[in-house]
Amino acid sequence: MIKRLSKAAAASVLSVIVATGAMADEGLNHSPMVWSGLYVGVHGGYGWGDIKGEADSDDIEYDGAVVGGHIGYNFQQGNYLLGVEADISWSDASGDLGDVFPDDPNGSAEFKTDFLASIRGRAGYVFGAMAVYGTAGVAFANLDYEVAFNDNGSHVTGDLDVGTAVGYVVGGGVEARFSPQLIARIEGLYYDFSDQDLKGASYVDGNKVEDIDTKVDFDVFVLRAGVSLALN
Repeated sequence: MIKRLSKAAAASVLSVIVATGAMADEGLNHSPMVWSGLYVGVHGGYGWGDIKGEADSDDIEYDGAVVGGHIGYNFQQGNYLLGVEADISWSDASGDLGDVFPDDPNGSAEFKTDFLASIRGRAGYVFGAMAVYGTAGVAFANLDYEVAFNDNGSHVTGDLDVGTAVGYVVGGGVEARFSPQLIARIEGLYYDFSDQDLKGASYVDGNKVEDIDTKVDFDVFVLRAGVSLALN
């Protein structure tokens, strides 16, 4: 259901940008668009992902909103566009293991991601006031795992994290210029973080029981829209 809704949302927003971008192109066609130069912007959207541990178990789904900022530089050669961009997004994406503590209905086991960031190259093609592009690069994120439940009168907790995970990101998008300075965009980005070290410890009634060191894979697809300000 979520995937169908995300595809419908992407199609709707994309059609609006394409239509308004075409109107912007008509309004600006008296002079050629210059895409080269520095730009900064903000963006927001939503992400859906999966987490897989070392144990042979089902993937854990997680999702949440993302919002952040980006900065980049474009190099235009004719209708071809090359560039580099860095971005960082705050995230409230989370997912839980469900009812895994039958003896404690208040027990919880939750994964969460607080941020996503990337440094990417971009390559695209310009159609007047419109541009389409692909993008790829290195990605960064964090992943925390917290568990708490009661067992035979004892309070058991666990706190693990991967620190800063390093992976890759690929995606693409479309941009429309509504003025020489104002640029709107929609893009989809797929982040992959494989073979990450998930480390921490477990505690019983506040006393450390053991250190934990395991592996985890996680990924996330983010659909987001944004606005940029050209500084050239």
